[in-house]
Amino acid sequence: MLRSLEIADNFFTDEGMIQLVNALRFNSKLNHLNIQGCNSVSQQSMIALESMVTEINMSLYLVQITYEDYDPDLIDRI
Repeated sequence: MLRSLEIADNFFTDEGMIQLVNALRFNSKLNHLNIQGCNSVSQQSMIALESMVTEINMSLYLVQITYEDYDPDLIDRI
């Protein structure tokens, strides 16, 4: 059972992030996601992640993100 996913410093794009967000919609066991240093992902993908985390997958309680790349208010909600 996957409880932690460490994919920091990868070069996936918005398309990859959207695929990850869609997969996490059906995972109620993952508690930790590390996507620090994934700098090819836009603010729009972070909004999709925030929506998924706060509205669908409440089991994901720790998301590590490189903060300086995104709106601080958005990151605080994730």
